[in-house]
Amino acid sequence: MNATTLCLRLSAALLLAGCGGDGGSPSSDVTAADTTTAVDTASPADADSSAPGDTAVTGCGTPQPVGGLCNPYPGCTSGCDAGEACTNVHLTGGENVVCQAGADVPVGGLCDNDTGPFCADGACIRNECRQFCDINADCANGTDCRSYQSGNLRVNVCGASEGIICDPFQPDVECSPGTSCYRDVVEKTSSCLATGDGAFGDSCSCAGCCASGLTCTRDDAGAAGICGQNCVTGGAGDRGCASRCAGLVPWRPLHDANTVAFCVPFESYPITPVAVGAAASGELTNVGEYDVFSFDGEAGQVVRVSLTTPGGSFDTNSIDSVVSLHTADDGAVVAIGDDTIFADAFDSTVVTVLPETGRYYVLVRDCWTYSGERPDKEFGCYLPVAKTGKSYTLAVANVTAATTADPEAGDTAATAVPLPFSGSGSSYSPSLARGTFRDASDVDVFRVSVPTNLPTASTAGHTFRAELRIRGFAGGVTGPYGSGATTPLGELRLTTAAAPDTVIARVAPADEDQVISVPVTPGGDYLLWVTPAAGAAPTGDRDFYLLAVLPDRSLPIEGAGHNDGVASAEFPKEVYSDEADTYWQIAGDIAPTAGDEDYYAFAMAAPKRKVSVVCWAAGLGSGVEGLTATLLKEDGTPVSGGAASDSQESAAIIGGILLPTTSTQFFLKVSATGQSPDATATHYDCQVVLSAPAPQQ
Repeated sequence: MNATTLCLRLSAALLLAGCGGDGGSPSSDVTAADTTTAVDTASPADADSSAPGDTAVTGCGTPQPVGGLCNPYPGCTSGCDAGEACTNVHLTGGENVVCQAGADVPVGGLCDNDTGPFCADGACIRNECRQFCDINADCANGTDCRSYQSGNLRVNVCGASEGIICDPFQPDVECSPGTSCYRDVVEKTSSCLATGDGAFGDSCSCAGCCASGLTCTRDDAGAAGICGQNCVTGGAGDRGCASRCAGLVPWRPLHDANTVAFCVPFESYPITPVAVGAAASGELTNVGEYDVFSFDGEAGQVVRVSLTTPGGSFDTNSIDSVVSLHTADDGAVVAIGDDTIFADAFDSTVVTVLPETGRYYVLVRDCWTYSGERPDKEFGCYLPVAKTGKSYTLAVANVTAATTADPEAGDTAATAVPLPFSGSGSSYSPSLARGTFRDASDVDVFRVSVPTNLPTASTAGHTFRAELRIRGFAGGVTGPYGSGATTPLGELRLTTAAAPDTVIARVAPADEDQVISVPVTPGGDYLLWVTPAAGAAPTGDRDFYLLAVLPDRSLPIEGAGHNDGVASAEFPKEVYSDEADTYWQIAGDIAPTAGDEDYYAFAMAAPKRKVSVVCWAAGLGSGVEGLTATLLKEDGTPVSGGAASDSQESAAIIGGILLPTTSTQFFLKVSATGQSPDATATHYDCQVVLSAPAPQQ
């Protein structure tokens, strides 16, 4: 979910603590499998590289395992007391390396890391003590130093001489003729088994049923599976899922980087056909599941694939979806989307231009599943992991006729292309625009006439103003956003039609995380200017860009009185309140060159005393520079750690500040360092959430 934009458009159902990535841990029912992979000499803890050489390591050559409670490697200080050994032990919550008393089993001896006996100098792997290692030379039994993983524990150990541990990425290296190394997904082990003959994509019923180098992906011992391709999530080179699984579907990806995952053909999943112009329903019952739909399209069509859920816009118990579009012949990603167009729901919308005539697949999963596919990329998925609302509707629409295309008639205000809006009042739909750049100097211009009937009247004690929201779709397909376009947008700028040389708002470069939201006059005529990124040039049939423009109303605007100090601070009216949280939203203006500062006051009472704030100006296209949000105590003095500043790339975010239980109010000061000469707009948006802290806080 595009968290910063989302936070500024939040409904009352969403906790601000989740904005910008929630940092919550994935669900415990999706765990990493045990595996061994070759260790890189340059970085022994990296399991995704080629096999090491035998370069000697002086002293402690490998850092303590991540999350480990001691360091078990040769030449390292373990941190254990006398009579203890650093070894792997099964604990509540998973396996880890700990200082274990009474550990006396030598390398090669029988062990049990649940109840003992425990290894004195090594790791207990399948009831045999194996030497911890830095390099191959540490392994007396002639095997390679490999990385062993169980859950979140990852350590380097010597492979077994008789296939007790083996490398599924090198299935024939450590196994005898007629056998291959297989991952047993059910038992979470690697072992040498008689080589099977199941081809990639075939059904399978046992760990060794597939051909060498493949894995039988199945949920339990009694279930049928699919012969799938091994890969390493977030891994580099020829072991990484990005390179091994191009055009394939992941099979229950794991949440942690550097763990073994699998991928299978699209055709391995049930495929639900949906006609263009129609819709179909689906349900994701568990994290890690995928649904696949298909439709037939034509080259050059502008299509919109929309996933909607029956819950509210920001119902955290409904699916936070990620949807991608693929060609059926090779599975290549055409476009991908995490959010709706203006990030105003957890639902997903993908808009793209189809590159060819033929069949397409639509792949649906939730955000937590996608985070397992992309552990290399940071973005927020909202708790809880397991959703109670699992159903959704997927619709495919041909929006070619409804998309305004720039005809390349000129680069001036006089040749601006009108953008129409459908709807009325509070129910306008985004207007889509499509264009190409004839060269790196091209400028496309669209005329935007703001409707006169936007719902800006006072409602429930709040006053609003008209605004335009403008989003440039990111190109590429790297996710979690991407229209598939190969020509990146450069600058988006807004002017009035009457004064085309005076820029009101601008973002550059235009990125999917920045949505221009700028106050406008109902009935006014404006011009939207679009330029390519520096040095960009037309690049084949994916040379296009897409824009969306929506007339809307702002957040509740600040009052008309002076609020330039603590004594005159404005008390905004909350937009929502329940037993756990109270929300305020503010649309303000600031004149930093005149020394302007805005102060807001907020009443509080136990148990609510945790304050979170998001404010943004530059990312909305405003000319305000260095917008700073500062929390003030009841006496008007700054709260320690309670200040943050924005940039075009990031909002000013103050997260989870705990105020004293005796406080009855707090203040927010909004200030800025200056006004950009490139934009005249002086607006900003803020949201404040007052919450009851968790019991441990």
